[in-house]
Amino acid sequence: MVGGPHHGSPEREGAAHTGVVASPGAGTALLIIDMQVAVVRGSPDLGAVVERINQLQRRARAAGAPVVYIQHHDAEGELVRGEPDWELVAGLDRSAGTVVAKTYLDRFAGTELLAVLAAHGTTRLVLTGAASNYCVYTTALSAVARGFAVTLARDAHLTDDTSVADASGAALPAAAVSQFINDEVARLDGPGRLVEVVPATEVRF
Repeated sequence: MVGGPHHGSPEREGAAHTGVVASPGAGTALLIIDMQVAVVRGSPDLGAVVERINQLQRRARAAGAPVVYIQHHDAEGELVRGEPDWELVAGLDRSAGTVVAKTYLDRFAGTELLAVLAAHGTTRLVLTGAASNYCVYTTALSAVARGFAVTLARDAHLTDDTSVADASGAALPAAAVSQFINDEVARLDGPGRLVEVVPATEVRF
């Protein structure tokens, strides 16, 4: 994995809020983004992230919030529909939820996601999944632009240790890349937009 945002600089560990905090309750949906075998391969914190996502799923279902799994597919390469690398990663709870297929980095582009969210009256999205600096970040940007409140579970998304290089060409640690995305999402704002970046244990439904 390569790419992602390359502007700004990380702030302190655990940087959290834009100053306005999204309210919990009716209208919240949990999005689980591209937790597929090929996407998460090489991610050092995979087991812990899967468990945090599973805990969020249990809490979302208990609160009556919809769970949506996003699953990328391509015509060729690693993510061909039905191939082993395309499948959702082992250990991820799939007991209930809606699957939305996509072919672009943006979860909303060319997918049924908006229709699914509208059917549930969704106004706030809780974001988790992979990869931090690709689809998680672009989904946060796109959601805010569409007027959704956004909560990013800062320890429930991931990338790998080879996705971003510094100016010398050395790969940045996955944890540093994910933290950078936490900081970037925490800076998002707009008229009436509510954004927060919090640990999974503090996400409210």
